[in-house]
Amino acid sequence: MNKLHLISIALMLLTAGLSTPARAGEEKRLTVFAAASLTDVMQQLSAKWLISSEANQPKPRLSFAASAIMARQIKVGAPADIFISANPEWITYLHEANLTVGSAIPIAQNQLVLAAPIFSTLSVSNPLSGPELLALHPSK
Repeated sequence: MNKLHLISIALMLLTAGLSTPARAGEEKRLTVFAAASLTDVMQQLSAKWLISSEANQPKPRLSFAASAIMARQIKVGAPADIFISANPEWITYLHEANLTVGSAIPIAQNQLVLAAPIFSTLSVSNPLSGPELLALHPSK
């Protein structure tokens, strides 16, 4: 089984050598397994890559699902060149299975947001203070 290369999106877009070898008459492809939450941004990056890339660069083949599903598919042999996970535990899972090359590179992060209708009866307890707290309705 090929080892999975864990690299940043920027490197993915610059790297032709990691792509799955093409058969005679087929174009080279770079298979990217990415968290479903990245669908929009990865499709935009892929479109930009196709417009700006040279003819000999591989075309991205994007596959989206939950990070856990993707990691388990990779472990049983799914042919991914790059895995972009929403959860670092699944990178560790593949690393511990000796299916990675190099170390993981964090390329993005996110924030959790809780929103409720203004007339909600939910009671929000705020353990956050400072810049992490973006907004809290004054009546709560």
